[in-house]
Amino acid sequence: MHCKLLKNKARRIAESLLSLAITSGLVMAAESPDIRISAPSLGWILAADGSQAIEITGVTESPRAGRAVALAGVARRAWASPDATVTVLQTGTGLEILRGSVPAEGLFELPTGSVATVAWDRASAGFAVCWDTNCEARGANGAMRARWEVAAGARLLAYSADNGMVLATSESAEWRRESSVITLDAIPAAAAFRPGTSELWLLDAAGQLTGIDPQRRPIGNAELVPNALGLVASLDGKSFFAANAEGAAAATNLETLQTEKFNLEDSVEGLWPAAGRFTVRLHDSAKRAIAIWNGDSGITGWVPALNSEVRQ
Repeated sequence: MHCKLLKNKARRIAESLLSLAITSGLVMAAESPDIRISAPSLGWILAADGSQAIEITGVTESPRAGRAVALAGVARRAWASPDATVTVLQTGTGLEILRGSVPAEGLFELPTGSVATVAWDRASAGFAVCWDTNCEARGANGAMRARWEVAAGARLLAYSADNGMVLATSESAEWRRESSVITLDAIPAAAAFRPGTSELWLLDAAGQLTGIDPQRRPIGNAELVPNALGLVASLDGKSFFAANAEGAAAATNLETLQTEKFNLEDSVEGLWPAAGRFTVRLHDSAKRAIAIWNGDSGITGWVPALNSEVRQ
């Protein structure tokens, strides 16, 4: 009994010391302007004029504007990695890569007038970029992995470091792997690789989701939303999310075979995986409030007045 009382007393003392340490830390942070409590990063977007990359931070239910990194030139597009650690930028001369808040580094130049499309591996293991008649696979650090010559104007719909990429033109679509090119039966509105598998899932304009394996055998199907702007898989590969420009959205669970349809109560610009198990950013412009949808809670959080809140 005596030993038990001593253990309980020791535990209470330890809890009191921990509480004091936490309280002291918070007071110090509040009193010192040089100390900031860091928040998780949810991704990066461009300022309205393209002169800065702006970080989105906080929890998905209440995101806010974070740091702003000045860019050497004006950027036209930004593609953040799903884990929010790296951002690929297209400027007027080529592609650059931004890691955290350090100055962006040049990757390579693009011919004048070229339009690039970029897609990240869902686990942030690397990205692919296509322009004109070229496609390249690169690591998360920007290092070259592979290069292909493709049809002129091919758009990049999805990329997996392990399973290749999906390309589409106005006339055809293909799944390009290391040793094979699989012609798809139709041009999908969106596509995504299922993490942890070799499966490719395709969403058509009518909203029908279909999975196939490398032998083109069907795996499963579900009904999402028509005219979807993108398709995002959860990081664990259990679920998919899609939404269209009008804000109609749907999430399907491949294990339970259940699909939930709902409305986001605002228009949508596109779909980009954000940091988290099943988190999706819905807007791509600092000219409007940025929306973050959390698949775990079903809640959409907003970053209001982004341009007026950024800090250097």
